[in-house]
Amino acid sequence: MRVALISDIHGNLAALEAVLEVHARHPPDEVIVLGDIINGAADSKACWDLVKAKGYTLLRGNHERYLFDFDTPRAEPNWSTPYFAPVHWTLKQFSSQELQEMALLPSAMFLKNAPEVFVCHASAKGDKDSVSLYHSEVEIQPLFPQEAKLIIRGHNHVAFQRELGSSKLFSLGSVGLPLSGKVQAEFAIAEKRSGIWQLTPQAIPYDVHRTVKNIQESGLLAEGGVMARLFLREIATGSYQVVPFLNFFRAHCEGMGLEEGLERFLNAY
Repeated sequence: MRVALISDIHGNLAALEAVLEVHARHPPDEVIVLGDIINGAADSKACWDLVKAKGYTLLRGNHERYLFDFDTPRAEPNWSTPYFAPVHWTLKQFSSQELQEMALLPSAMFLKNAPEVFVCHASAKGDKDSVSLYHSEVEIQPLFPQEAKLIIRGHNHVAFQRELGSSKLFSLGSVGLPLSGKVQAEFAIAEKRSGIWQLTPQAIPYDVHRTVKNIQESGLLAEGGVMARLFLREIATGSYQVVPFLNFFRAHCEGMGLEEGLERFLNAY
């Protein structure tokens, strides 16, 4: 059994198409998308349409939730602020029917053909839980079902693996917004041989210049503001920009707007 696992596409069509070309040459038995298909680069609608047309198994991530809960009582107060300006721009690309389809997707599940394998966007508890090599088992174990022998997740955009009690936990890199320091599309292949699962991380080059050009010409930068510019910097460099900026802004930019804060952040780093 051979399963391709992709996560965190974030509207980066060029990166997604590069990954699918690899799958076309070496077809897996199943492709599972672990959420955050949308929001980040400019081609969220095209990415959504493509994975839907392929008939892949889809999970939803926190960025899908930002869209389908945006105009509901479940919306969070800061969603209306400039921090979520790229979401406002992306939301206009989707119909109410498509938002309903996103809302019906699970954020976590056991595989039907391999019930010992648990896949999720972030954790079994929520779609924004962060997990790293530095968290203790005591912190992580409550986030995942104990009966799972293999746990595969996305969300944090950096690939790693670790033991979790008697289970193995794999965190996938990102297809469209990798934060490993390299500009490449990241995914993984899980194979079961003689009853044992092995997961192999993969990373391939893609036409990042095409993605950057699409962002620059789409109107996303004008409407998405500072956060869209930071997404663009992450895509172009493969490095953390959003979280370091937000941490810097909270610590050093009291009373400033985001634009002034970004100028100070870029001057400092």
